[in-house]
Amino acid sequence: MFDTVFEYLFKYPRVAYERGEIVWSGSWSPLVLATVLLLGVLLVLWSYRWGRARTTPLATWVLVIARAAGLAILVICLLRPTLVLSTAVPQQNVVAILIDDSRSMGIPDQGDRPRGIVAQETFATAESPVLGEIEDRFMVRHFRFSALTERLRDSKELASEGNRSLLGPALDFVRQELATLPLSGIVLVSDGGDQDPEALEDALLGMRAEGIPVHAVGVGRERLDPDVEIERVDIPPSVIQGSTVIADVVVAHTGLGGATISVNLEESGSILASEQVELSGGTGSSTVRIPFSLDDPGVRNLRVRVPTQSGEVVEENNFRDTHIQVRDGREKILYYEGQPRFEVGFLRQAVRADENLQVVVLQRTGEDRYIRLDVDSGDELSGGFPSTREELFDYRALILGSVEASSFSPDQLRMIVDFVDRRGGGLLVLGGPAALAEGGFAGTALAPLFPVELEAPRGGPQDPSLPSEGSQEEYWATVRLLPTRNGLMHPALRLVDSSDANEEAAEIDVGEGASEEGESSVMGWDELPPLTTVNLLGATRPGATVLLEGQVEEVFGTRTGAGFGDDPLPIFAFQRYGAGLSAVLAVHDTWLWQMHHEVPLEDQTHERFWQQVLRWLVQEVPEPLAVSAPNTRVAPAQPVELVARVVSEEYLPVNDARVIARITDPFGAEQELELTWNLDRDGEYRGSFLPALDGPYEVEVDAIDGERVLVSPPLHIQAGVLDEELRSGAMRGNLLRRIASETGGQFYTMDALAGLPEAMRYTDRGTVVQEERDLWDLPLFFFLLMALLFTEWVARRRRGLV
Repeated sequence: MFDTVFEYLFKYPRVAYERGEIVWSGSWSPLVLATVLLLGVLLVLWSYRWGRARTTPLATWVLVIARAAGLAILVICLLRPTLVLSTAVPQQNVVAILIDDSRSMGIPDQGDRPRGIVAQETFATAESPVLGEIEDRFMVRHFRFSALTERLRDSKELASEGNRSLLGPALDFVRQELATLPLSGIVLVSDGGDQDPEALEDALLGMRAEGIPVHAVGVGRERLDPDVEIERVDIPPSVIQGSTVIADVVVAHTGLGGATISVNLEESGSILASEQVELSGGTGSSTVRIPFSLDDPGVRNLRVRVPTQSGEVVEENNFRDTHIQVRDGREKILYYEGQPRFEVGFLRQAVRADENLQVVVLQRTGEDRYIRLDVDSGDELSGGFPSTREELFDYRALILGSVEASSFSPDQLRMIVDFVDRRGGGLLVLGGPAALAEGGFAGTALAPLFPVELEAPRGGPQDPSLPSEGSQEEYWATVRLLPTRNGLMHPALRLVDSSDANEEAAEIDVGEGASEEGESSVMGWDELPPLTTVNLLGATRPGATVLLEGQVEEVFGTRTGAGFGDDPLPIFAFQRYGAGLSAVLAVHDTWLWQMHHEVPLEDQTHERFWQQVLRWLVQEVPEPLAVSAPNTRVAPAQPVELVARVVSEEYLPVNDARVIARITDPFGAEQELELTWNLDRDGEYRGSFLPALDGPYEVEVDAIDGERVLVSPPLHIQAGVLDEELRSGAMRGNLLRRIASETGGQFYTMDALAGLPEAMRYTDRGTVVQEERDLWDLPLFFFLLMALLFTEWVARRRRGLV
């Protein structure tokens, strides 16, 4: 509508003014005309002097301005403004029509007709009036593109089957293919689907450098309503078998605000878990967390899906595929306890049935005297707490009980920091009379690891769970533990699998028939007995997360200064630190969840709590050799970039290793690829391969570092047709507008193509001629003169001057 009105008032389309230059072609001198205009204005002022008695000053100025503006328009017309344009000589230039042939062009949102069919009929068939007008002025070359670009010989070749819409490589291909011809411009017919941003930027740079305009024609609707899409699925790359995993799913939607939908996690068509989510707003995204567990080791191919909603045009974006490696190895954890207490035995008992956890206990019984439990050899921990990094780094997690800071050497404290920061291990510090601030850890090298600030110790290291010696001041509190909002959704605190049930914090059974399956009931959070803390934690550090808070029920003993208040206390908190994580659990008698008289004998809360906490602690601990890929799901003929990380026994980067990737294709054939050291990053080796077949690929990496031979955990790559092209099914109008704007072209939609053939004439590319078009007779000038004269007549009539 705007362009139609513009062309009516200004004689020529808007693009003509954008491409042309306005010059003055009149024979009159501008200085002479400016003098005449000034004299005319003065004459108008003098002519209205006699009517001042009958007009107000405002009315006088209205009359003067109207008459002066009319004189100015006449002067402009006498200057004879002219629009100078470069236009293409008919049939002497080439125009490329580049048509998207990807899968998204099969979306039927053009009056229930597929986009590709409409584009084909408009730009690739002889009966098209738009194509006819273009061919009247230019020699036309047709191309089609998706992941690859090629000449289009017959419109029937358009099938909307390509896996990607690589706009950048397509534009580059056309520019190079027609480099020897007088190319006036490119007509890009696309919905702007999946593309490579970096390649597009390079292509636009080349277009701007050569002055080639790209006229972008957007095919499809910019808003698909209604529509729901699985936008992102985040799960860990690997998990210990039987562990609770949280899948973070982002559901984007349009036009479904207020609706409640199911988000299902499936494997081989069977639903493993499902959660309900209420979509907020008319357009937006919602996040849902789906807890699940997998028992069988190996690669598990999963799909997150939402049911098709009524009226949806695109169903292919309602699901997203992913995979996870379920490992069955034994995770080795060191538990160092400074004094005999019940927590050690009950923790061991809680994880005894878990074949994937090995808790090695180092129990101090006196000065330089220790009990060692579940060690692998007689030499392990024979000298007490590890004194070298190699020995400590052999474990995947470390639990510190009630053990004072002075029991560690300064180097051992720094070793623990390196264990978390460099090795990527998990650290869990338990509460106790000799732990945290009470154990003198404030101000040590270990203090920054803690996710909370340490308060000043409150007097005595007396453990209230042990007989009192009566020689030291006692101060402690009983607290009832309740999960925070973050804790409710955390895998370490999933007492039951159902999210709703976990939030209800009521006594709940694992499920009907649990006893037949050999499972026992668990208690809800608000049913568990209170625990004891002697450690008052300070503020949480930036970036730390509190999972459990403690509501103080009773305080025992006295102390000077601030103590336990009425506000909930941070009890279980963690933070990421370097490559690993550190956590604090500031209670020391979780064994009460097993032995308290209110806890049923068959209750498994204590066992489930410790198994899940320890599994979470070691879940993402890295190996000395690991291989990854930016994309583990690739399209056919899409290269796979492999990145291997090699570290020494002290987890320092190794730059002189020989690193070989062994790649097994879907039929079992194996090939080797040597990875080369990345000069920009220590310990990193890179290489790439091209999957020739559709199906799963397995990559294992061997690294030879002196006498050490390392083997990485397997990396799994899935090659095949991707659904990324259909993820955002709506036409990406903003992207196409930017392409047109940055190259000097215009943006059009399929229902507004009338100005395209005319706009393509105005170009500086190819064989062109200069045209001069008069502007003095613009309809705009006529309407302005009529409006000014009418305004003056009305003003004079109202004042009795006519």
